[in-house]
Amino acid sequence: MSYSRATMNYDEDADWAKTIGQYRLRVGTALSPLRKYGQSEYVTGVSEELVQLAIQLHYKLSGVDMPFDIEEIHW
Repeated sequence: MSYSRATMNYDEDADWAKTIGQYRLRVGTALSPLRKYGQSEYVTGVSEELVQLAIQLHYKLSGVDMPFDIEEIHW
C-alpha cells in the first residue's frame, strides 16, 4: 500500500520499484504474442531494454541531463 507523500509512511523506493515492476510486466505482456513464434529470448531481452529506456526517459523529462543509451542485443 502506498501513502500520500505528505504522510510519514511514504516509501519512495518501494513505490519506484513497484511502478517499474508493473511497467516491466506490462511490456512483457504486450510482447508475449511473439513467444508463440519462438521469439522468447528476444522478448526477454527487449523487455528489459524498453524498461531501461523508460527509466532514461523519466530522468530526461525530470531535468537530469544524461544521454540515451541502449545495449545491442546479440543472441
